[in-house]
Amino acid sequence: MKPILEVRGVQKSFGSYAALRGINLSVRSGEIISVLGPSGCGKSTLLQVIAGLTRPDVGEVLLRGEQVASPSRLVPSEKRNLNMVFQDYALWPHMSVYANIAYGLQRKKMKADLIQAKIAELVKLLRLEGLEQRLPPQLSGGQQQQRCAEIWSNG
Repeated sequence: MKPILEVRGVQKSFGSYAALRGINLSVRSGEIISVLGPSGCGKSTLLQVIAGLTRPDVGEVLLRGEQVASPSRLVPSEKRNLNMVFQDYALWPHMSVYANIAYGLQRKKMKADLIQAKIAELVKLLRLEGLEQRLPPQLSGGQQQQRCAEIWSNG
């Protein structure tokens, strides 16, 4: 089975600081991996390179066999059909729970009635019933994490 994600010899530096040094990684469909390490070791930088937010200095990233990142090529993140959960939850602070969930579905150009049905399903699944009109600052940290879990799994 071919890998869904390949990271080949990726290096990334910021000035004299080498955040990534020759990283190799392969992930096949159905596999779950963790990127572990101490603060400042390059975990976030690696994820940003994979997501298309940062270009590698050396090496390449392939998604489903297509090169999406190298020193001379960077496919924009919005064209990669993958998601990343940020440490700060990445919620729009001025938008309600409903609007935050709807945003990704609207970007996928999903029909309005399907968006409403999907939001109702997710709100129930995430146990956020009655909170749809709240803004992120009005939610607990756990409730915000639930929203980010939805972003990660459904875009």
